[in-house]
This record gives sequence, structure tokens and C-alpha cells, in this order.
Amino acid sequence: MESRTVIDLACGMIMAQNRCSQAEAFDVLRRASSDRNQKLYAIAMDMVSRVSGEQRAEAHFED
Repeated sequence: MESRTVIDLACGMIMAQNRCSQAEAFDVLRRASSDRNQKLYAIAMDMVSRVSGEQRAEAHFED
């Protein structure tokens, strides 16, 4: 679940920067992953970490 949260955060960042849909933002991440030969999660985590200044993004869920 945490990896999906990080990917969604990265998609949201791309959507805000490029004013695009979620599908287009995910495609940007997917292409970056393929071009750099890195896992999608690693690309997303790097983006989120750079913006947040945290080494690791965490999901906070309440019951």
C-alpha cells in the first residue's frame, strides 16, 4: 500500500506541474522508469523525497 501512495504522490506532483490528467502523469512516470531502467517506485520515491526533504515518504492511515 505504501508504494502505491508514493506513486500517487508523484503523479499528483506531475499533474500539478504539467496540468495533465492522472493517466498522463502515470505515463510520464512509466516512461521515466523505462528510460532510466529503474523501478517505477524508485523514480516516484526520488521525486517525493526531493520535494519533501525526507529520505522516505510514509503513508498515514487511520482506522
